[in-house]
Amino acid sequence: MEILVGGLSLWGADLDPVIQVDVLLATGFSVDYTAHVAYNYFRARGSPQERVYSSLAEMAMPMCEAGLSTFLCMLPLIFVPTYAIVCFAKTVFLVVAIGLLHGLFILPVVLALFSRNSIDEKDAPPPAAITFSADQPLVDKNLDAV
Repeated sequence: MEILVGGLSLWGADLDPVIQVDVLLATGFSVDYTAHVAYNYFRARGSPQERVYSSLAEMAMPMCEAGLSTFLCMLPLIFVPTYAIVCFAKTVFLVVAIGLLHGLFILPVVLALFSRNSIDEKDAPPPAAITFSADQPLVDKNLDAV
């Protein structure tokens, strides 16, 4: 978060209430990139390097596409002559850039260097299977149990 506030300061934004709200909104958005990589890493099997490779092979392209589409969607907002909208666009640009940097480079390096355990197929718990059938209701209408 300090990198975001520092980047906004370098970009000419003051720490006013508009920027504070933008930073609060960006907090949830910032964990998205690393969360996907971490989830796929801990779901994968093999050595730490194999798990990083598997995670990045599965998530790198969708993350780049998500970052690019977010940049493209926010680009017109830079040209709107309203302070709050421009600040929001700058905040989203920085959050996406920092999130992609962390998700594609920093987190995989940290996971590959500092994970000690390999996970083999025989050691792994079976994945939780969630099955639904067409005749199974999504909501139980029996409210007596409540």
